[in-house]
Amino acid sequence: MPADASAQQQHFDSERNQYSIHALAHPPLHTRLEEMRLVSALGDLPSHAQIVDFGAGTGRISLAIAGSGRSVIAVDISRDSLNKLQSVAQQLGVKGIVTATSLPSTPVDAIVGADILHHVPLAEILPQLYAALSPGGRIVFSEPGGFHPFWYAYQTFRRSMWIERRTVTINRWWLPRQLRAAGFTDVRMRGVGLLPRPLANLNRGFCEMNDDIASLPGLNWFAYRYLIEARKPNR
Repeated sequence: MPADASAQQQHFDSERNQYSIHALAHPPLHTRLEEMRLVSALGDLPSHAQIVDFGAGTGRISLAIAGSGRSVIAVDISRDSLNKLQSVAQQLGVKGIVTATSLPSTPVDAIVGADILHHVPLAEILPQLYAALSPGGRIVFSEPGGFHPFWYAYQTFRRSMWIERRTVTINRWWLPRQLRAAGFTDVRMRGVGLLPRPLANLNRGFCEMNDDIASLPGLNWFAYRYLIEARKPNR
């Protein structure tokens, strides 16, 4: 467990710092598109695959995966967040989600997550994720872009700079090196959004255009978010 896990747990036990229940039930356009990309990255996994949502919080990714017909293990250090996830899943009639406060002891086929890697020490956590995967297993994460200035203004406004201080590590130079050092291969990091994505919610076409621009060479260094994919080799 990271040295600052207790502080992270206290932070996310606060309702102010949790993904809102309303947004879980009625996700905005940019969030629905993000969730669709993440679920699509699991496209060839069978329905019986073992999938972990790491840093699940109140469950926006878990709900999307379960909604696609798969089962998911929602893992988070905040039991309060997981309790709310279970409550929302019940209200929405979504099945196939179990919760846990640590990674499973048996290997899984995929580990996914959103807005979690920038909260943890990568050199410590990435090897743990690697060890939790079956050979050939994959990770898929959606994270804020460490070189996009919006995040630092936002974190200053929210007074969460210390909790989210590792945002800068989510960039195209540092993160791929950390993933490869942990043993991952086939590392891909796609930029998603150049403008802050909530500002692009006028219509789906504009939101998708904004997302796609951030994957262009040069601009992808300053993406608002990244879709990160990697695999554990078959051995």
